[in-house]
Amino acid sequence: MGRCDRQVRAYRAMAGGLKLRPRLVPEPLWWISLANLADMDPRVLELWLEEGEDPPDVQSIWRSLERSTECQVCGSEAKELDEVWEYEEADGGAVARLAGFRSLCPRCHLATHLGLAQVRRRFGEAFLWIQAVNGLSRTEAARLVDLAVEAWRCLSSIPRSRWSFELPALGDSEVRRRLEGLMTSMARSERFTPARGWVWTSVNPRVSPPNVQSALSEYPGSLSLVSQAREAGLRVLRQELSHAVSLLGRPSKLDGKPTVVGKWIVFMSTREALRLFRRVAEAISSGAVPALRAKVSWKREDFKAVMVYTPNFLNPRGVAEVARWLASLGVSGRMVYKPDVFTLAGISRGHPSLRPHIYEFEPAEVGVGGALEAWL
Repeated sequence: MGRCDRQVRAYRAMAGGLKLRPRLVPEPLWWISLANLADMDPRVLELWLEEGEDPPDVQSIWRSLERSTECQVCGSEAKELDEVWEYEEADGGAVARLAGFRSLCPRCHLATHLGLAQVRRRFGEAFLWIQAVNGLSRTEAARLVDLAVEAWRCLSSIPRSRWSFELPALGDSEVRRRLEGLMTSMARSERFTPARGWVWTSVNPRVSPPNVQSALSEYPGSLSLVSQAREAGLRVLRQELSHAVSLLGRPSKLDGKPTVVGKWIVFMSTREALRLFRRVAEAISSGAVPALRAKVSWKREDFKAVMVYTPNFLNPRGVAEVARWLASLGVSGRMVYKPDVFTLAGISRGHPSLRPHIYEFEPAEVGVGGALEAWL
């Protein structure tokens, strides 16, 4: 008997006869769906495949699926094609099984994906729709949601390495088997994780960002910080740097999440970007460099941004070490460094008075050298 059998059976017993059932995706499987894979650049999918293996054409598969203009739950206009997944433990592991597809209206789609409703702050609306469509009392609807959450919590505790995918809804074909292998590889990967339009590396086991108050207590002052940055080979945007520091003392401007983390941003052709990203991911996962983690866009585009995070923008020497390391990997264009406080404060390109970064680095003939050599 698996650890989640009781929770899964209890949920299915109540939800089985209902037209509209909440379905919460176990956390290790977030963002791994046919819809998201169809949206990804096929070259990005190669990150989870063996070298030289071509990814399946998920976009063509997704576009070929039959869609209805009528919601298959409530009969109103359908605008979403929903993947019907079932989750259970099996053979010492756990399985995500694609049982079919349903055309849904926006309200039924939101009620099905209660996690999404929570993120969008529309949980109450989704809950009332589950109650209305199924003809449940408030107590019954609350019990249904509670059972769904209990099953989700248990299934989410199963390690990524134990999950696999089965896609019977796609019939019996070689493409189906290739897709099952790709999605299983994505779930089990310790190096690459998709989320919100990006692929993330693992977090460096040797690096962690300092507490904001600790970082500020060691802050040497504006003049000294600028001097350190210039000595390390960085061009400093003094107004922007001062504003970034000031934001650390105003949590309300940052959604209550002040941080000293920041990232180098590199723009390259997609092929070059993905080659760089693979090398960066390998070094970060082994703890071989002082970078925190990295990400690359999964969208279909000719050029991609690779973002490589450092733990503390108030430590310009550490920031510069990562820049020199990126240059040693072949980055030849100008790099810009954006602190996460700018992202949280909504400071981006087109801001009326501030540029969206605080440091710049122009690679020359670069050896690793200095403190980074000691780290390596």
